[in-house]
Amino acid sequence: MESGIDPKRVLDLLVEISDSQSNVLREPKPVAYLLGFGSNALNYELQFWVPQAGTLLQVKSELSLKVAAALRAFAQEELKAKSSNNSAAD
Repeated sequence: MESGIDPKRVLDLLVEISDSQSNVLREPKPVAYLLGFGSNALNYELQFWVPQAGTLLQVKSELSLKVAAALRAFAQEELKAKSSNNSAAD
């Protein structure tokens, strides 16, 4: 993930998305971690449980798509906010 986005917000977003997925168990609760720093990004991990092992890949794929869409939307919001701030400063 691009390092310019607030890591706490990303962690909250990961857990929020997994909580909204019907195929993810509520207990044990999903948990997200900031693992460290890559060369151009921060690395995260999302851990969650599914009721049937055979559905893990499908659920993981669905979550990944939702996370990607949410992070894209978040990045666009950040760009708009920065653009507005720069325009206001001019």
